[in-house]
Amino acid sequence: GNDAQFRKLCEIIGKPELADDERFLTNGDRVNARDELIPILNGLFANKTRDEWWDLIGGHGFPCGPVRNVKEAFDCEQAQYRKMTL
Repeated sequence: GNDAQFRKLCEIIGKPELADDERFLTNGDRVNARDELIPILNGLFANKTRDEWWDLIGGHGFPCGPVRNVKEAFDCEQAQYRKMTL
């Protein structure tokens, strides 16, 4: 994501210092340091459920959504509304 999105995400997940870390200041920096950043984020994301993260992150303007299994995907309100199931 862009730098503003990353800063906002860091605030939401309780790690605002990540946005000021020189390794992660810009999108290019984060791409170059992904081997360092991904384990940090994975460790943080492992502390809450998908639904807990969705409650925290959803609605903040991020292009995101919950990852669903097949049954959840077909049972969700969006799939029902769009008549995506047979």
